[in-house]
Amino acid sequence: MTLEGQLPELGTVVRDWRSRRRLSQSRLADLAQVSARHLSFVENGRARPSRELLLRLTDHLGVPVPQRDALLVRAGYAPLSRPAPGPAPAHPVTRAAVVQGIGGWTPAGGPPAHRPGRCAMCDGGVLLGGPASGTRTPGTGADGKAAPGTDTDGTAVVEAAVEAGRRALRSAGAPGVDALLLATATPGRSGDAAPRAAARLGLAGVAAFEVSASCAGFLYGLASAAALVTSGTVGRALLIGADVVDGGGARAGGAGAVVLGAGAPGQPGAVGRVVLGGHGGPSDGTGAGAHETDPARPGPEARGELLRRAGLAALRGAGWEAGQVDGVLAHPAVPGLPEGPPVVCAGGHGAAALPSLLAGAVAEGRLGAGDRVLLAGLGEGAVWGAAALCVPARAAEPVTA
Repeated sequence: MTLEGQLPELGTVVRDWRSRRRLSQSRLADLAQVSARHLSFVENGRARPSRELLLRLTDHLGVPVPQRDALLVRAGYAPLSRPAPGPAPAHPVTRAAVVQGIGGWTPAGGPPAHRPGRCAMCDGGVLLGGPASGTRTPGTGADGKAAPGTDTDGTAVVEAAVEAGRRALRSAGAPGVDALLLATATPGRSGDAAPRAAARLGLAGVAAFEVSASCAGFLYGLASAAALVTSGTVGRALLIGADVVDGGGARAGGAGAVVLGAGAPGQPGAVGRVVLGGHGGPSDGTGAGAHETDPARPGPEARGELLRRAGLAALRGAGWEAGQVDGVLAHPAVPGLPEGPPVVCAGGHGAAALPSLLAGAVAEGRLGAGDRVLLAGLGEGAVWGAAALCVPARAAEPVTA
């Protein structure tokens, strides 16, 4: 088939991606800095887009790498990605997951997202109702059954996730994504909270699933979403951390969300190194752990050591020094993390804590585009994680309902 014969097919693919992203022809033309008339000619197969225009179109449409390169070849250009001879590097450095939008939400009358204090999901990193805590799981009575007002079907979690997700999508200017990940630890919910949230957001048909890692769930979700984006499996992913405990007529918790797309390492919004661990220590082999305490319930000193070592490993992986960090966002509040940054937040509730802290700090102007942030979270005293992140250029709305 000649190049001219491929143009109608090329235009159809561009139009299909635009429809999938729910963008009008005029809106995409504005984003790609081209006239709507020329874009119409491209979609109708009457004009061949330049390589630069095709790259701009695929970037704004969030087209995954394999499909983007296929479009370039179809238009007669060399693909952007060229496999190097020999084994592929274990950690590619030319592509990164980038936060393109951020949003957060807390229930009306609820505590601020950054308020230090006891978590409604765990007690300083120890699961309420765990083997040694002697307390009951949030939202349950003394008999272990659901108490009045408990979110037994996940409705409150879905509502919070939808509010935060909608704000993150608006911040990113992205009407659609290819995957939704929901990190949550709220007890008693049904297992379909992620697809329910996706449907409410108008994301029917996208991959939607939950990530369960207690209060460290957002970091586990961040690693998963970043891998989906950098591998080219999806063009964009919406990651939401949401936890809401409803008891006695009062709700605690909320949600925070980020939209991830592909970009370059170090640019505003770029996700650096994510370090995850459980019981025996962070995945980089530093061996952090609760050596002299029950790993299911580490004391304050052990908790500080867990997060300190994971945090330092995340900074090293990103090529940062502790003194180069502009802010630390942690859950729960523990000693041992790098000290001295102008922004230090601790607190929040469950998997919503870290993204809510981030959204609040950006919305209030305490963190700006390009600032370097360390996120660190401990869940149930058994799992933990840390991540290095550049603050995105996009603004965030106020997080209070």
